[in-house]
Amino acid sequence: MTFCNDYHFLEGVRIISFVITALRIIIPILLIGFGSYDFIQTVANPDKFAMKDKAKSFVFRLVSAFMIFMLPTLINLVFSVLTNFGGQLLVLDDCLKNANKGYIDQLKNITKQKLLEYETQNKVTTGKYNKDRYKKHISSSSGGSANINGGDMVQIAASLWQQVASGNYSYGGTSIPPSGSTIDCSSFVSWIIYEYGYDDFQGYQHITQQFVSEDWNAKYGWEEIPVAAGEDVTSKLQPGDILVRDSGNNDGHMNITVSVEANGDVMAYDCGSAKNWQNSGGNPIAKNNFAKNDSRPGKIIRVTKPA
Repeated sequence: MTFCNDYHFLEGVRIISFVITALRIIIPILLIGFGSYDFIQTVANPDKFAMKDKAKSFVFRLVSAFMIFMLPTLINLVFSVLTNFGGQLLVLDDCLKNANKGYIDQLKNITKQKLLEYETQNKVTTGKYNKDRYKKHISSSSGGSANINGGDMVQIAASLWQQVASGNYSYGGTSIPPSGSTIDCSSFVSWIIYEYGYDDFQGYQHITQQFVSEDWNAKYGWEEIPVAAGEDVTSKLQPGDILVRDSGNNDGHMNITVSVEANGDVMAYDCGSAKNWQNSGGNPIAKNNFAKNDSRPGKIIRVTKPA
């Protein structure tokens, strides 16, 4: 679960843990205090029936205080036993262990460092639109398809994915970043294509229906592979491929392929929802259903380097 390495999530877990710890101390103290008060009252005003009731109340409060104090320990004991039978729960255990200030600060520094490296390498300042940030990199690269060995198209997508995953964006349609603070699947792909060197995409989000209906081969010479509704295209996908599906009512979706793993997982950069990049830890995510059994037709688009 990648959210166990998301410092926003871990900060929330840390706060909850602090509150539980505080209650674990405060509530037993209050219970013991009230019980002691009852005991003192009973001694000061002896009455055998009252003493019996007060004694029961005092014992009950002592037991309650002990149980509340020991509850986290009991929960941890049960949890440790369960992890022996279900390995998946070990991930949750990692979440609890990672929810400390030192680890959270480390994650924050890593995120800041990645963003700084992105800005330095591509000569950008966050929030400013610099159309030349990738031109030098592209002109020095070899020509041909973006898909050869996961070439520049994937590298650019990875850099932009890191920027989105840094927490600067929320989900929503927009003109391509960084002119706005929201992003969705098609604006992200449009942004990648612009940064790849196609100035026609500057500030302009192409929606999924446009990606499906446009003849990109005639316009730019890009390769297009038709995709039928429900078709499994795993064997056709290459790194850098754009997979887009839309039934014609702008109800579509698209992403950019990073790799097809030996186990059949199709890894992609996919801005179809905010949780995709928020939970990614900056890594590609598996989008198997979209590649293998989505009910919408579409196409695979292979973008080549601009002339």
